Amino acid sequence: MIMWQIPIFRIGWLVVWMSAGLVAGQEKRFPVAGINAGWQDFSPETTALAFPNVIKNASRWTGGPFEADAFGYPLRLEEMNEAVISVFRDNARHYPLGDYTLAWEGKGHIEVRTAGKRFKFTPEDQNRQIIPIEAHSDYGIQISIRWVPMGNHIRNLRLFLPGHDESSGFWTEHYVEDLKPFGLLRFMWGSGAWSFYEVEHWEQRRSVKDYHWMGGDEAMGIPYEAMVDLANRTGNDLWVCAPHRANEEYMRKMAEFFRDHLDPELTFWIEYSNEYWLDIDFFKIAPNDYLQEEVAAMPESAGMTVDRLYAQKAIRLFEIFTEVFAEKGQEDRLIRVVCGCAAEASFLEELAKEIDRLGKMDLVDAMGIGPYFRPNEEETHFEEALDKGWDAIFKSVHRTLDDMFDPQGIVGEHMYRNAAVAEKYGKKLVAYESGQHYTTWTNTPGHIIAPMNRRPEMYEVYQHFFRGWESLPGASTLVLFQACSLYNDHEAFGLREYYDQPEEELHKRRSTLDWMALRGER
Repeated sequence: MIMWQIPIFRIGWLVVWMSAGLVAGQEKRFPVAGINAGWQDFSPETTALAFPNVIKNASRWTGGPFEADAFGYPLRLEEMNEAVISVFRDNARHYPLGDYTLAWEGKGHIEVRTAGKRFKFTPEDQNRQIIPIEAHSDYGIQISIRWVPMGNHIRNLRLFLPGHDESSGFWTEHYVEDLKPFGLLRFMWGSGAWSFYEVEHWEQRRSVKDYHWMGGDEAMGIPYEAMVDLANRTGNDLWVCAPHRANEEYMRKMAEFFRDHLDPELTFWIEYSNEYWLDIDFFKIAPNDYLQEEVAAMPESAGMTVDRLYAQKAIRLFEIFTEVFAEKGQEDRLIRVVCGCAAEASFLEELAKEIDRLGKMDLVDAMGIGPYFRPNEEETHFEEALDKGWDAIFKSVHRTLDDMFDPQGIVGEHMYRNAAVAEKYGKKLVAYESGQHYTTWTNTPGHIIAPMNRRPEMYEVYQHFFRGWESLPGASTLVLFQACSLYNDHEAFGLREYYDQPEEELHKRRSTLDWMALRGER
């Protein structure tokens, strides 16, 4: 997700999407819409309840100090120390009450704390216990380990939602059903492919045995096994971002894994890293840092730039994936995508020039941008509308969308330049992320962000947005950001806010699904 890019559209061109199953030699499938599985779905603050075993949502261990095993469990703790994790903290109490099941292997002292109650278990207790959660707490549920013996420490810790157990698999049924309508699932945050992710070797990737999967931005994301399982259960194509430091062995094994485990009827989208061009001071962007370091280490005579280096690394990734899929006659299952910036077309222009110079444009199937809409710094009507009520505010939002349709606009010029790059090389133009971006870091007052995104007017706002995307020459699959997230005073991206939210409140989601249905998808 970028912090500032904006979509610009113009009415006039309608896309035809392919939706039939793939066979050798058939045109590749580009669904109408997709959805990003965002980090909030998998974090300690989750309101999506994606995992039956909520330990996978847990925070990092605090306390100690202690040494951890290969999967993150404390190996040894002194009796006066403890290691603590939490789930459902600060999630506005959107988690179910009832009988949770706590299970583990090994020995030690475990304590579960929630809503004023404590449940304590010693090495003499059975390693499977029922935890009745009868009231909510702002800090959610905390699990602490106070002592473990050497050689048989507590591990494989699980805390199952009411009505769930080991047979439930990686994903809750309601999360699967929530994502089913979309033709494509994108795992960027879930890939761990943006901030802090420095994995290079295949053996370093996220394991299904790791105690948690997304404890924060530094986490390595969701295991590939779980990604594939979700795609197979939803029947949706899968888009995964490869780590920017992945070596060629990693790339090859990654390609083999998805080729052999993803349902053969499904298409696999592959992208090298995510938003390589984004370089901002207040947020560590690992891909950009890495590419800048690589460029700086080269002789000046090489004439290398970040854009050129990204293009070269993306092409090498595509070469490996193409070779691996072609080994079993499955090259047609691949969508290979390179992405630039919606509000600055020079990135896509430059990397396309480099790919063309290399003579490798045949390895690219699509070019992506992230068309978000938000207040434009050059406009004043949104600021002027803030104290005039919701009618004025939404009139300003629609005015922004109208302005975005103008190819002569400040950012509209870049949108149409991006579309022209894709058209020049005969590639589909896709949106890797998209939707409203009214946030505090795009100059929206925090107190209106959540209520604005809850209002029924958002239905027509999204219809307006979809019409704009259809009007952009060459536009194809539109992937939205994101499935579910709790709204707050900084952002409100989710199409739903929490897992059991009433359907009549889901204005952005309903608008999206209605648009998809009109185009024959759902």
